[in-house]
Amino acid sequence: FFAGDYEEALEYLEGSGTPWEELVRGTLRAAEGFEEKHTSSFIIRYRGRDKAVAVQLAPVMERAVKRLEEVFGWAPEEKVVLEIYPDRETFQMASTLTDEHIRVSGAVGICKFNRIMILSPGALMFGYGWPDTAVHEYVHYIVGRLAKPRNVPLWFNEGLAKRFETYWKEYESSLTPAEKNHLIRASESDSWVEFEKMRYGMPTLDSRQEVVLAFAQVHSIVRYLERERGRENLALVLRLLRENDPDTAFREGFRRDIDGLFGAWKEYLKAKELEFTPGASAPSFAFADDPGGAVAEWVAETASADIRIAGMFENRGNYRAAARKYKDALEKNPGCSVTLNSLARAQIRTGETVKAAENFRKAISNNPSYPPPYIHLSRILLEDEEFSDAAGYIRRYIYRTPFNPEAYRILSKALELSGDAEGAKEAEELLEIISGR
Repeated sequence: FFAGDYEEALEYLEGSGTPWEELVRGTLRAAEGFEEKHTSSFIIRYRGRDKAVAVQLAPVMERAVKRLEEVFGWAPEEKVVLEIYPDRETFQMASTLTDEHIRVSGAVGICKFNRIMILSPGALMFGYGWPDTAVHEYVHYIVGRLAKPRNVPLWFNEGLAKRFETYWKEYESSLTPAEKNHLIRASESDSWVEFEKMRYGMPTLDSRQEVVLAFAQVHSIVRYLERERGRENLALVLRLLRENDPDTAFREGFRRDIDGLFGAWKEYLKAKELEFTPGASAPSFAFADDPGGAVAEWVAETASADIRIAGMFENRGNYRAAARKYKDALEKNPGCSVTLNSLARAQIRTGETVKAAENFRKAISNNPSYPPPYIHLSRILLEDEEFSDAAGYIRRYIYRTPFNPEAYRILSKALELSGDAEGAKEAEELLEIISGR
């Protein structure tokens, strides 16, 4: 089972009546029909149109292996199994996660049973950052190889995964605006999620807001440790956690016990003077078949009436009146990415393309998990012959929601016009995959 051979595992367990038999039988059903894509370090399993996810994950994961080996001094000698489950039923069957885990903590990926499992982005209303999630779970895989898992405090494990989940990218990602906002509020009110409360996992916390704060805390703390004690000490502490309890390992590697670390980090955070961003939002993990939409997920109730009226004006073709109502909504709910996106769309129709582009960029900055502004901005950039930027933004869209044919047409055209014929061809091949051709 841990080698990924579920059929043979079931042969050994057949008729045992144990929970393991039930788990293996369920996993075998969930994995039925999987195809495989092999890379140097991974066996990526997928079904149907998730082939497009697998094909794009392959270079992401190999880049992550190389870069993270520089950080942790470890790379897999045997191929790691990475499975993409097409819907929440199969994902939950194989991962043992529940609807509540996904909705509360955003648990759309897990490293368990010696493999990485992620949910297809098509199962969620707004998709999610699936390359980052897959790398996040790979960091957990590394932690499990370098340290004794039961010795690693959950907050440190999650903090490492958050810090390095974007490490496959060409640029360094920092704390998101939503994470900074949560840290600022918690610092002002001294209302932190204590390490002990995270002990049994993020899904056990009380609310989505508490989960977002907890992830922001652990992300920031690991960045603090890296800055104060050096990146090499992160890997050193993991290795110390093979044989030592956390306080012993932390005192040797970071020169502080865990309580002392938490206090020093809070003082560091106060001195850092983070900037608050109005309207910054955390990701939604609503399922694709949930009622509601972007307004229900991200727009404040005080602004929803203006949004509705603006939509009525748009339907009648009165885009200037629609833009005015969207601006009214922004006064009541400043910085809301959904409203900024709608305003920018109306501004395109009134010929205010420069203002529209500014608002699309602001929407992306405030809520990177909301996909529409990426594709709208990429169209403007393509029209303005800014081909490299257009390709960059449409890739960011695809890395959230990879099943929109138009996105691959834009990507292909942007790459072709920028002189990347090979990249344009790959985009066309991905379009064929998601179109079922």
